[in-house]
Amino acid sequence: MHLWCHSRSIINFPKKNSFQFQPFQVSCALYYEMRFINTHRFSNSDTELVSQCIHNNRKAQKMLYDNYKYAMYTTIFRILGNADDARDVLQDAFIEVFENLECFRFESTLGGWIKVIFVRKALRRLKVDKKHESLEEAENLEGES
Repeated sequence: MHLWCHSRSIINFPKKNSFQFQPFQVSCALYYEMRFINTHRFSNSDTELVSQCIHNNRKAQKMLYDNYKYAMYTTIFRILGNADDARDVLQDAFIEVFENLECFRFESTLGGWIKVIFVRKALRRLKVDKKHESLEEAENLEGES
């Protein structure tokens, strides 16, 4: 069995029961096969959803929120370890997502782009919380002396 790749050369699949079976050859062939099967990374629904959200369609914005709220909350909660802080960051990050949605260039998946925003927002929150804790500790030490 063989497969045509984009350079018009043939990739041969070795027989499974032969001793010359090399997993690398199969993985390269599967890579090329998947590359041509999945030529479009985005479904029409993702592109349409982003387009409608940019045009302030409230139903589309709600759908985007519903699609990602649980996964993003879980991610943020793992970073922060506090449910109240995670809910605050979830709200702030979704506002940032909707404000910057027109900057999304479809170079990555929509979920990946959204997750980067959420993780960065959660890490900023951790950094701010650490600064507040260190200032409070310094004030406590000065008050004790």
